[in-house]
Amino acid sequence: MFRFPVSWALRCMRYCFFSYFSKPGPPRLPRPLKERGRMAERRAFLWLKNMGIDVKRAGNRELHVRLTHNGRMEEFTLTGRADYLAENAVVEVKAGRPRTSYIPAYLAQLNLYMLMYGIDQGLLLFGDGTFLRVRRSDFVIRQSLSYFSELAGCIEDFRVPEGDYAFCASCPYRVL
Repeated sequence: MFRFPVSWALRCMRYCFFSYFSKPGPPRLPRPLKERGRMAERRAFLWLKNMGIDVKRAGNRELHVRLTHNGRMEEFTLTGRADYLAENAVVEVKAGRPRTSYIPAYLAQLNLYMLMYGIDQGLLLFGDGTFLRVRRSDFVIRQSLSYFSELAGCIEDFRVPEGDYAFCASCPYRVL
């Protein structure tokens, strides 16, 4: 059975395919980018606290999935941890400003976290201070699960998927 991080939802399937086979895991973020993400999470925590929203760190979750896709049964497990949980919302923090090409993947990731934690509301916070309030969407969840099922099929058949050129400029696998 395959295990995929929720953060791969609706990302470039080529990137996820090669990342799945890279050991010990996908390419590691450089230290400055990791620190930028931590700083964004700290700022978000303080902003939420100042708004009177009580949040806590979310714990790791797993979602076991079994579904039929393109006439074959696929089984996989999604793993991940949202950045924060509020009383009635899952909070996901992104360090940068919202980039149009990444919004669908961010929304898919947040919707899967909402499903995993059993919460119908989400908040997507960006490093520039903008935010999106999101209601859980069964449509987005179905699309995300279908995406992971297709990825599992590609891995099982060792069939390299096409890349999503919106992500290619910064992809370490664009030339493979």
